[in-house]
Amino acid sequence: IVILNNHKIVILNNHKIVILNNHKIVKRF
Repeated sequence: IVILNNHKIVILNNHKIVILNNHKIVKRF
């Protein structure tokens, strides 16, 4: 699942979440 909204990218793959917002990277495993 890939969702682009308001310069925000959310990718869910194999229980992996990557969020990029305002040049901020948050990775959750």
